[in-house]
Amino acid sequence: MMADDDVGYGKPPKHSRFKPGNNANPKGRPKRKPVAIADIIDNVLNGLAEYRERGRTKKARRRELTIKTHATIR
Repeated sequence: MMADDDVGYGKPPKHSRFKPGNNANPKGRPKRKPVAIADIIDNVLNGLAEYRERGRTKKARRRELTIKTHATIR
């Protein structure tokens, strides 16, 4: 029995193996850049939100609604 001629799972035939020096896929899949916390907050604040005003449903940006609630005279 010759160990060099083993063929099976994880052991492809010698003729179809990568030749020495061949890296197949050297760059591979690019790594994802982590999303900055500022970008996450910005996306949330720029999202649309529904609210009720005088019995009607309206839509506005969350940033606008936050300013509106903090700027109203109490």
